[in-house]
Amino acid sequence: MPYGTVLSLLTVLHLTSSFARADLCVRWSDPIQAGLLDIKFLSEASGITVSKQFPNRLYHHNDSGGGPFFYLTTLSGSDTQKIEVSDMKAEDIEDMSLGPCDGDSCLFLGDTGDNTRSRANLELWLIRESETFSSSVRGWKHLKLHYPDGPHDAEALAVHPHTGDVYILTKEFDLQKFKASPSKLFRLQANKINQAQDADDIILEDVYDFDLPFLTSTFDFFGQIVTGMDISPDGSKLLVLTYQNVLEIRFELLKNNISTHAWQLGQDYQVIESPIMKAQHEAISYSPDGKSFYFDNEFNIDLDDTEAPLYRVECLDTRNQN
Repeated sequence: MPYGTVLSLLTVLHLTSSFARADLCVRWSDPIQAGLLDIKFLSEASGITVSKQFPNRLYHHNDSGGGPFFYLTTLSGSDTQKIEVSDMKAEDIEDMSLGPCDGDSCLFLGDTGDNTRSRANLELWLIRESETFSSSVRGWKHLKLHYPDGPHDAEALAVHPHTGDVYILTKEFDLQKFKASPSKLFRLQANKINQAQDADDIILEDVYDFDLPFLTSTFDFFGQIVTGMDISPDGSKLLVLTYQNVLEIRFELLKNNISTHAWQLGQDYQVIESPIMKAQHEAISYSPDGKSFYFDNEFNIDLDDTEAPLYRVECLDTRNQN
């Protein structure tokens, strides 16, 4: 059955069922090392996403200065393949996601980094998934985006698997005051992507104020800074990564604009922490079945790193919260 047909059937099933079958995981495993990334290619891994269409495939990209490339590996981080996007001029790619596009599946690369908060535009590149890639490909679509309220820095991007809407969660902090601030969640609806021409400039929609410091008040500064996110394959949950922890959240809370301050720990969100989550990591992705997630530790020569581990964390106990 063609991928587009499968996607349409899944969308119908989704729309005829309750939106949020939010089975939060109440107990997670310790991180399990799934493998090592090849630092000759992935010297500063900053994004990761797991293919649902092609088994045993991970996509990756490097941080700022990494060039117009993405990478393929196995689920253990082996057999690295480097792919150039020939029409891309990347400034600071910070996150990636997979999602529906024009009846197909696309890799979404978010050029959203803006440490100085001075960029007039951020950029989004879409590349169709393929069973095999040559060493150089062209993007399916390239869009310029900007925020309605001025520049933001952002390292977290995710595509909703059913609607195809793109979400960007900003990274808000004051390094001089050593203080994090609430993030903003912006959305780019799929219909705007489909209708847009290449290099169109689109205004993002401000959809939610996300008070991560409130939710992680027991953590220090670095545990309150957003570095990545992903949406579960069934569309009901959101993973948010910081430098020190991961939060799993019922997506319907954001959709229904329920204030962060009203969320209940254990019912509306869970906090996942581990001693391993103390290094610099900026990439996270659910597995295709939503029962585990992957994250990696960014190789950093300044921290005397010698390798870049790839980790998997498995759900050990899921409880229906509805």
